[in-house]
Amino acid sequence: MKRLTAFLLISAISFLTKLFACGPYYPYGEDIRFVLLRPETFRYPDFKLFSYAASIFYDPEYRLGCYVSTSTDENINLWWKRCKKIPLLNDVYNAVYLNDDINFPKSANSFIRYLHQKKDTEAIRYLNFARKCVPLNSILSDPWERNETSILPQRMRLIDEALKTASRINDEDLKRRYAFLAIRLAYYNSERETIKKIYNQYFLHHQQKSIIDYWSMYFMTFVEPSEVKRNYYTAQVFMHAPDKRFGIFFMYDKNVPVSKTLTLAHNSDEKAAVWMMSAFRRTGKCLDIVKQLYSLKPNSEGLSFLLLREVNKLEDWIYTPYYTNFYPSIESDPWTSGFYPAQLIQNDRLYARELLNFIDSANLKKVENPLLWRTAKAYLHYMTQEFDSSLVQINLLLKEKRTSKEYRRQLLMLKAVCTTAWQTDSQISTGIKPVLMREHALGNYKFVFAIARELEYKGNTTDAALLLSKLNEAGDNDNYYNLRAGTYWYTKKRHHTLYVDYYYDYFFYLDAQYTIQQITDLIASIKAHQNSKDKFSAWKYAVAQKDLPRLYDLLGTKYMRQNNLSAALKSFEKVADTLWTSNYYPYKTYLDANPFYTNFFNEHAKTKADTVRYTKPEIVRKLIHYLNKAESQTKDRDYYYFLVASCYFNMTQYGNSWMMKRYYWTGGGDKTKLEDDYEYFTCSLAKRYYMKAKEAAKNKKFAALCLRMAGRCETYKIRYQTGLWDIPLNYYFRKLKREYPVSYDDLMSNCESFTSYYNSR
Repeated sequence: MKRLTAFLLISAISFLTKLFACGPYYPYGEDIRFVLLRPETFRYPDFKLFSYAASIFYDPEYRLGCYVSTSTDENINLWWKRCKKIPLLNDVYNAVYLNDDINFPKSANSFIRYLHQKKDTEAIRYLNFARKCVPLNSILSDPWERNETSILPQRMRLIDEALKTASRINDEDLKRRYAFLAIRLAYYNSERETIKKIYNQYFLHHQQKSIIDYWSMYFMTFVEPSEVKRNYYTAQVFMHAPDKRFGIFFMYDKNVPVSKTLTLAHNSDEKAAVWMMSAFRRTGKCLDIVKQLYSLKPNSEGLSFLLLREVNKLEDWIYTPYYTNFYPSIESDPWTSGFYPAQLIQNDRLYARELLNFIDSANLKKVENPLLWRTAKAYLHYMTQEFDSSLVQINLLLKEKRTSKEYRRQLLMLKAVCTTAWQTDSQISTGIKPVLMREHALGNYKFVFAIARELEYKGNTTDAALLLSKLNEAGDNDNYYNLRAGTYWYTKKRHHTLYVDYYYDYFFYLDAQYTIQQITDLIASIKAHQNSKDKFSAWKYAVAQKDLPRLYDLLGTKYMRQNNLSAALKSFEKVADTLWTSNYYPYKTYLDANPFYTNFFNEHAKTKADTVRYTKPEIVRKLIHYLNKAESQTKDRDYYYFLVASCYFNMTQYGNSWMMKRYYWTGGGDKTKLEDDYEYFTCSLAKRYYMKAKEAAKNKKFAALCLRMAGRCETYKIRYQTGLWDIPLNYYFRKLKREYPVSYDDLMSNCESFTSYYNSR
């Protein structure tokens, strides 16, 4: 982490957080991951936590809303079938899971009435017993902190009652239900052997398994000592009991060879479960498993979901580095220096081709969700850069009539990105414009960013910048979702112009990445469209139009880095004075000192000499004036050269007017990779003009002072180049000691000597 100095800590953090929009935090993996194909579009609620994500589980903020688990549905269906499918399913749910009075024969609940009418007293007794067990189905903490397992006598009594009832009744369904309740109570009572005994007696050899069997098997995974058998149990539960998937996920040991676990599988369904569990525990390529599942169970919902997951992996592996320059989200160290090798992206495109070949070979009439498979095919064509084939597939899918609004939205986004990448020109196509506006309104900044990036790669940096200006606008939707939906990216050179080295705000990206000509073209485009009436242009230019004064400031700042003072002044003079005095920008705070004054030690703090305040154009205008004076034959050339030198010093990392060349300052002195880094960190121009002042000096004391100041600049240069702080006397200090031995000690040791030497001329 880079260190801020004390004066920045006081005021800069709150200011930069709001103004610079980069935030004092690093983006989490989910933030940087490029996402276009949203998995929730295809409605797999029982798998949603296992969609490909940067975190271990898919972010719950991307939720589908409340839903009843398939496991719950299966249990309700078992009761419904018991009642000849007569009661309302919702009534069954209310009686089993909510608080409808089971013992009231005239209940409004059709399921309860049915049980009483049919005199199904065993079912009524069971439901009452199950409700008695509910409060004890949790691990209770010990208030005395004795670190002992809380074993409750109440549970023991209920376990005994459940087992006695299970052995007494003939109803096979209720028999196993009682046994399941006993297993669950035994788990919370830490009775491992009891769990095994009950499971082996009632469930181990049961062939026609229901959700009750898999719920019971779930608890066996926690007590089974054999890692192979535990993996087998885990896989079956994961496949057949969706509500237990989250709890069972890490019980599967991915280090156990799949071949060993498969020896316990009795049929293709159980083998498919093992393969599927193995795939979910693997973060890398899973095409081999997808093929196995297709051969075993082509109509599996899990197979379709795993295909979607592979596409989302490829999306991250290819486009996160391609668009953002970040490493893919699952890399062990996405913050590492350097960039994700282009060859790895190419390798992932080859894998996309393999996956595409598999889909081409599959019989889509056999799969669970043909529309998903066809969508994956269209996207994979895009990933393999077969843009024309991708567009053909997308257009066919758009002709499908029975598709959701959300699904069509996904297709239109994919078509827009594909069209932009494929087209020979670099303009924004007419059909893409409404898609951009809609997605922006929905806070889908990653899509807008993808289009901007494609345009930038094609050389249309103006439209790219305008789209980048629309990113990460909170507006009225400033909430956690939009924060997580925000886009972050690196520059190609990994510039470090802010507190962090990634970008969230377009202005600072332009500062780091864009050339003077590109900024000039952007400004010209904004001015040319000031009176544009069409809706898209108004949307596209809205932010940049308001930022026009800042862009002129940016242009002038870039000219300052080239030391092109006349061009910088022309740009700064086009900035409204309100920018320099605004409370929303930093100039009032960081351009509040005299840029033409410094001494031996003063860096950023104001001094008694700072009785005036300059804006950027005023500084440049005065600097040009002093330069002209110094270059003329005036008798005060040494004085003006000294003022010029002090100004150039103050416009470096170490001076009070660093904002003339930078928009962010850090005490770490990090290399920003901007074009003037060497000058900015080594004070070479200041040193040059201090030496010119020495050459023109009229007396020895002032000449000695000029050497002392040149030596200060040289010290910064050596520190920058070597990283050392404890350094011997540099060339200019040695020269000072050699030529002006009488003044040497005074200038080097007496911090009060500056004024007397300065006034000596």
